[in-house]
Amino acid sequence: MAQALPLIERSGCMACDASFVNMFIWKNLYQSLICIRNGFLFRRGVGRSRLIYSYPLGGGDIADALSLIREDAAEAGGLPAFEGLTEEQCPIVAAVYKDINYTFEKTPQWADYIYHSSDLAALGGKKYHSKRNFINRFQAEYGGRYALKEITPDMLDELWRFNLEWCAREGCAHGHNGVGSESCAIRTAFSNYTALGLRGQALYVDGAIAAYTFASHLLDTVADVHVEKALASVTGAYAVINQALAAALAPSYQYLNREEDMGLDGLRQAKASYHPAIHLMRYSARGLRL
Repeated sequence: MAQALPLIERSGCMACDASFVNMFIWKNLYQSLICIRNGFLFRRGVGRSRLIYSYPLGGGDIADALSLIREDAAEAGGLPAFEGLTEEQCPIVAAVYKDINYTFEKTPQWADYIYHSSDLAALGGKKYHSKRNFINRFQAEYGGRYALKEITPDMLDELWRFNLEWCAREGCAHGHNGVGSESCAIRTAFSNYTALGLRGQALYVDGAIAAYTFASHLLDTVADVHVEKALASVTGAYAVINQALAAALAPSYQYLNREEDMGLDGLRQAKASYHPAIHLMRYSARGLRL
């Protein structure tokens, strides 16, 4: 981690898959490997029985870095296939691999929603009127019965039990995609909470957890929000926990990356309703030799 973070910072990449925490907690699902060489952090995973590469993170000769990826792909008998490229990265890949005819395809389900942290903390102005209403309704119903707490290691067992409850009520029972895999990632995050430098908030109503969220350092200006869970039965809980984390992180980070919508209409609407400052489109790349 100590070696990876400076390379991520040098890259300036705001995408959520550039987060070291995401590389770590999702490594088993994607059979991911990382390697540091020649001033770059390389990432490789497996998708649909083929090797999938991410854009190298770091600084220096990007052509040399991409050449190393091509060598690795050639050892497996193929051409480099990429996921999670940004719009700026696509022409660089095409320019370096001049003898490969790449098709770049938008993958909007993996586009990042990136917000000004101060906007989510203040919820000012007409565009956030509905969010303030949710919070006001919550406070009217639960005033004097709720508490917000910064997550500390002694709370993690209780949070894990809540996560299992949330999965049963809101996730698995309602057919949410990837809930089981996400639970494994959350378990890994909780098991390494302090070492990964995670920061989070929990909302209690009548002494029981009703919502929680946590984030990590991505860049000096960007925090990545990995998880946000709330009971749908507690009106306004999502709005309250979202604002609480933003308020805690805004003094340290200009932006919050709240990750992707996974192609789910409900998530897309919820994330768009917070008015992202940046909607970072992502691309896949598949190539044929010319």
